[in-house]
Amino acid sequence: RCTLVVMAIIMLLLSVLGLSMYLSESIPRHKYFL
Repeated sequence: RCTLVVMAIIMLLLSVLGLSMYLSESIPRHKYFL
């Protein structure tokens, strides 16, 4: 169970990082992220 929870958390973190990077690349202004 612990391993499944850890894997789920890692996947969520990776998805959030991917979305943040995609948004930062799509939008040149970083004022919205600060």
